[in-house]
Amino acid sequence: CGHAILGKVIFEIQDSLADPRFVDNPLTTGTPFVRFYAGAPLLSPGGQAIGTLCVIDHEPRKLTSEQSHSLEILAKHVVYLLEMRKLSLERDHHLKELKEASLQVLNQQQQLIQSSKMSALGSMASGVAHEINNPLTIVLGKIDKTLKQLRAENPSNPVAPIELEKALEHGKRIERIVKGLKTFSRESKGDLTSKTSLKQIIENCLSVCEEKMNSLGIRFTSRIDEQLNIQCRPSEISQILLNLLGNSMDALENLDEKWISIESSEEKHLVCLAITDSGSGIPDRVSERIMEPFFTTKDVGKGTGLGLSISKGLIESQGGELLYNSNSKNTQFIVKIPKSKS
Repeated sequence: CGHAILGKVIFEIQDSLADPRFVDNPLTTGTPFVRFYAGAPLLSPGGQAIGTLCVIDHEPRKLTSEQSHSLEILAKHVVYLLEMRKLSLERDHHLKELKEASLQVLNQQQQLIQSSKMSALGSMASGVAHEINNPLTIVLGKIDKTLKQLRAENPSNPVAPIELEKALEHGKRIERIVKGLKTFSRESKGDLTSKTSLKQIIENCLSVCEEKMNSLGIRFTSRIDEQLNIQCRPSEISQILLNLLGNSMDALENLDEKWISIESSEEKHLVCLAITDSGSGIPDRVSERIMEPFFTTKDVGKGTGLGLSISKGLIESQGGELLYNSNSKNTQFIVKIPKSKS
């Protein structure tokens, strides 16, 4: 075959024992005891010899013109099949690339749609918060003033002051919700990170979802160092925490034991925030994909599958990290945020 591949036509040895080039060749003197050989070079469309198609026999013989012609045709057919195989593989590769590109475009479109929705929601929340905040400030001021007057004028009648205190308490709760909405809705994409109280961010988030927790019977606890400051964009950290708390509330809705806890710790230059709930954890087959865009285990219409992937992107853009802790007995996510530089 080494001789055949160097030529352009069929290379034929009618009797290897009579040919000085092959009389002592191991393939002549040993297995498979070749006496007759005919090899046609396999030539690519570009003229490159890429192999041979050969026939052998244990007895001397000579190809007829018809047999030579048939071997040449078979050689060309082999090259044709190889070329078709190559084109088929290239086509499959291009189809795979096209599918991946199409999926990427679709994902980007969905992300743009979701981003647009979030932007619209943020604008609406910001507008609502602004519209409520001004009259609410006046109402709270009036209640506080009236309460002080009633106490001074008729200290022996506690009924009216008690009712006003309740109104003041609910009003201040609305004020906290408005503050949380303003923080959440603020556009911060181009902001630099700043020193922020971690406890204050968590309190703002709780003001938004506290009522839902209460209605579901979820007990909430937190252990946060009040002196702990982080280097972040506060509205994005709020968005991450609200998403994690929202996921926990959805998961606990039908459980008997319902609780959520947030605890802080420190790790070198990072603050670690553990958000844990009474769920029994996430199966491995799900946790491996949980940060992927559009992956969700929620019922249709209850989730886009973008919350965790967006949260992961937001925290990583600030030099932090979002992790699922598979070693925890309960369902636990860890948010790592850079410490304040001062």
